[in-house]
Amino acid sequence: MANDKKFVLEFDEPPALVFVQHEVGCRFEVYQDGKRLHGVRSIKIRAGIDEITTHEIELVTGKTKE
Repeated sequence: MANDKKFVLEFDEPPALVFVQHEVGCRFEVYQDGKRLHGVRSIKIRAGIDEITTHEIELVTGKTKE
C-alpha cells in the first residue's frame, strides 16, 4: 500500500539495533549502533520481556561496503 506521508523515527541517541521491513518479501534495512549495515542476507533477533536482546546477522562476503 503506497503512502505519500513521510514516516520518521527520532531518537536522542542511536539505538543499538533497528530492523526495518519495507514490504513482505521485499527489501529491508538493518542499523546497528546508529550505522546502516550493508550486505545483510539474514537476521535473527531474539527478544523477550525481562531478557537481554540478542541477534545474529548473516552477511554476504564482499557486499559489506557502502
